[in-house]
Amino acid sequence: MNLSKFVFDDIGLFLSLLRDTFPTLFPTQKSDIPKKVYKEQEAAIRKYIRNHNLVDEQEWTNKII
Repeated sequence: MNLSKFVFDDIGLFLSLLRDTFPTLFPTQKSDIPKKVYKEQEAAIRKYIRNHNLVDEQEWTNKII
């Protein structure tokens, strides 16, 4: 069986096709994605970061959650 394979250069085209086909599932910009707020968890993460002298980056906090 002959299976097609993606190469790195195909990723942009593939994502563009997905956005065109499913616009509500693949927003065009990060700002279009609604962010759910977890106030208590974020406060606890920030406290841990401060107590352990770590760098506080919002993107990292989002990944933790």
